[in-house]
Amino acid sequence: MLSPQYEIELSQKERQRIEGLLRSGKTEPRLAKRAAMILLADDGFNNQQMADRIGTSRNSVQTWRKRLAVFEGPSAGPGPAADPLGRLEALLDLRRSGRPPVFSPSGPSHGRGRGLSHG
Repeated sequence: MLSPQYEIELSQKERQRIEGLLRSGKTEPRLAKRAAMILLADDGFNNQQMADRIGTSRNSVQTWRKRLAVFEGPSAGPGPAADPLGRLEALLDLRRSGRPPVFSPSGPSHGRGRGLSHG
């Protein structure tokens, strides 16, 4: 079997935070799945073993392993101001541009009767 290209070594604080996410009953399922992947990676499992155990694809496991290994977010970096748990932000979804919001509390921007009627 192939050994993973990106090794994951979690600090004790990172591991505790991830285990806390998994114990919490309010963690989003997709975030919980990612957290479980990272714990298995830290335990030395390869991508295929992790995929089989979690019930996902090897490519998905590979993606999240790489993302955590190379993550450099706003709180990453050297120095005392760096957050020791900042690397865990890699498990969150990236921001997307998406469609601009069309709802305005002040009503529609053009004179057409779109939206709620006040009658």
